[in-house]
Amino acid sequence: MSKLIPWRRVLVIVVLLIAAFLAAGQAITFAWLSAFPEQASQLGSLQLKFWSYTAAAVILVLIDLVLAVRLVRQMRELRRENKLRAT
Repeated sequence: MSKLIPWRRVLVIVVLLIAAFLAAGQAITFAWLSAFPEQASQLGSLQLKFWSYTAAAVILVLIDLVLAVRLVRQMRELRRENKLRAT
């Protein structure tokens, strides 16, 4: 993935960020559903789903941060190369 051009990397970052927000939203929904007494029979399933979506959201955010750091480094490197060519 290190050979991605900058605009594609930005696109991947945005898509992963949206996916992370959706996963976090699902986790919040399952946490909210577990507060109702009618859902007591499904509490184990709701907890499993909550932790699964929470883990997915955290992993996606971490991947997003790594890609953002790489993008910044790539942009700095391109800027440095352009300055060297200009002089």
